[in-house]
Amino acid sequence: IVDSVHGYPAGATAFSASPSGALLYLPPPLTGTIDWVDRAGAKHPVQIPRGTPGWPRLSPDGRYAAIHVGGPETRDVWILDLDRPGTLRQLTYRGGGFPVWSHDGRRIAFMSRQEGSGDLYTVLADGSGSPERIVAGARTKIPVSWSAAGVLAYYEIGEANQRDIIKLR
Repeated sequence: IVDSVHGYPAGATAFSASPSGALLYLPPPLTGTIDWVDRAGAKHPVQIPRGTPGWPRLSPDGRYAAIHVGGPETRDVWILDLDRPGTLRQLTYRGGGFPVWSHDGRRIAFMSRQEGSGDLYTVLADGSGSPERIVAGARTKIPVSWSAAGVLAYYEIGEANQRDIIKLR
């Protein structure tokens, strides 16, 4: 489908697909802009803050995309409004990465090191309210999916290449 998708050193790739069939991906090399390409093939450049973008995720309704931007210790979650190409809104301010939308699109789960290790948080996608820590612990936790039944799946990073998959209601 796509010739070049950004890959992370651990083997993950930077793409997301919506239920409607829209595909969002980040190509290498990464620069200070990313392009939103609409269904007609028109490119809409989006200026992003300094840092590496990653983990793009489309909202369930396909109107927004969440990405993280920054380095491993400095990234935050940003929201792109795809109805207004080129607009970008910061969602987290104390660190955040690996965003995952709730099934209804109202909340976003993410990992943050704001209180020590990489804990799991949720925040309202519209930016109102404060992030809420939902899982804490010594190991870094990366959210990967959030089902319609309210089950959030994530993995914990252990020693070297150890990954444990966990689900939470």
